[in-house]
Amino acid sequence: MSPKYSIGQLIVVVKSIFFYLDNCVVLSGEIGIILDIDSISIDCGGTIVHDYIVLIQGKQLFFYEEEMAPYPNEETK
Repeated sequence: MSPKYSIGQLIVVVKSIFFYLDNCVVLSGEIGIILDIDSISIDCGGTIVHDYIVLIQGKQLFFYEEEMAPYPNEETK
């Protein structure tokens, strides 16, 4: 399965998230840019999960696909 998003793509956060180790909160609606994608095989059956490294609030933070949406999207146009 290929990544849903690509490096350099703008995204919007769809639910607020607290990053414990970075001691920061990213609120729903904040905009970021994808810097890198880390693909991880999680089982012997070949299931792959994509972690996205996103620059937001001047920090590089990890997000899952379901925590973000493309920007601009239909709701923000």
